[in-house]
Amino acid sequence: AVCRVSSRRSVGSLIAAALLVGSHSSTLWRCFSSSPNLAATLVRRAASLGGGAKAAEVDTIIFDIDDTLYSASCGFSKHRAEQVTRDFMLERLGFASSDDAMQVWNEYIKRYHSTLKGLTIAGAEGRLPKQFRQEELGQYWADHCEYDKYIKPDSNLVDMMRTLQSEANLTLVVFTNAPRAYAIKCLEFLGIRPFFSDDRVFAVEDVMPACKPEKAAFDKVLRAVGASPERTVMFEDSMKNIR
Repeated sequence: AVCRVSSRRSVGSLIAAALLVGSHSSTLWRCFSSSPNLAATLVRRAASLGGGAKAAEVDTIIFDIDDTLYSASCGFSKHRAEQVTRDFMLERLGFASSDDAMQVWNEYIKRYHSTLKGLTIAGAEGRLPKQFRQEELGQYWADHCEYDKYIKPDSNLVDMMRTLQSEANLTLVVFTNAPRAYAIKCLEFLGIRPFFSDDRVFAVEDVMPACKPEKAAFDKVLRAVGASPERTVMFEDSMKNIR
C-alpha cells in the first residue's frame, strides 16, 4: 500500500510512506527487488497522494531494515528474537530460564518497540537480574546472528538502491529501532552498505531516549539529514511506527 500518513503524532506534519505491511511484506519486497524502477514509481505516486505534493518535491527516502529490506518470510527476525536475544538475556543478564527471559522481553518489546530501549527501561525498573549495558546488545547481535543463513545480497535490491540514488538523485537514509552494530552488519550482508554513509544510518542509540514511533525520534533524524517531512518518503513494515 502507498499512502500519505498524518504525522501529527510522529513528525509534526505530513510524511509520505510506502508501507510493506504485515503478511504482504514478502510479496512487495520481491516486487521491489525484481524491478528497480518500481520503487521510484511508488515514490512518485506516494508524493502525489494526499496533500497534492509534486513528485519533484520528494528528495529523501527513509528505509527501515528488518522485514523491509529483506523478506519478512525468511525467518531472520524470528531467529534474532527467539534465539539470539534469548541467549543474550540468559548469558549477559543472568536470567535463570528461557521462559523468564522471554516473558520480560515480550512485555517490554510490546511497550517500547525496541529491544534496546525496552531492556534499558526494564533495568531501570529493577526487572533484570544483572545490569544491562546498551553497547553489549548490538555487538552480541552482530556477532551471534546467523546473517548468511537468512539474508543474502540481492543484485536487484542493489540495482533498486542505485536507481534511487544515482538516477532519481534521492538521499537514502536508514532508520531502525535496532542497535547500530547490528544494523551495519545487516546492510553489509544485503550488499547495500555503500549506499548509506555513516551519517545516513540511524539506529536506536542515535535517537534515545526516544525511538520509533515517537515524534522526537523522527524529528532528530530529519534534522540530522536536513530533510523535511513533506519531502520524505518512508518504507516501513510496521503501521505502529508511522502513526
